[in-house]
Amino acid sequence: MTERKKPKPATRSIRSENKVKKNLMLTPTAIANMESWAFALNLSLSEYLERFGRQELPNVIRVSNEEESKLLAESLAVRSLQDRS
Repeated sequence: MTERKKPKPATRSIRSENKVKKNLMLTPTAIANMESWAFALNLSLSEYLERFGRQELPNVIRVSNEEESKLLAESLAVRSLQDRS
C-alpha cells in the first residue's frame, strides 16, 4: 500500500482571510475520526476543520462507540484509495 502525502495546511484561505493559530484539546478518538474524514475527502486536517466551521462539509456520520469509529475510519480509507485508482 502506498503512503499518502499529507497536504500542507494553507496559511491564507481562498476566502482572503488570514488563518489564525489555535490550540485545541481533543480526545484521541476525536482526532482519529477527524483525520479519517479529512483523509476520505483528500483534505488536510486544518482545511477539514475550516470547512466544518464554515458548514461546507457533507453531513458527518455519527458513530456510537470506538469499535464503530474504527470500522468507519477503515471504510473511509479504503473507499478513498479506491476512488484514487
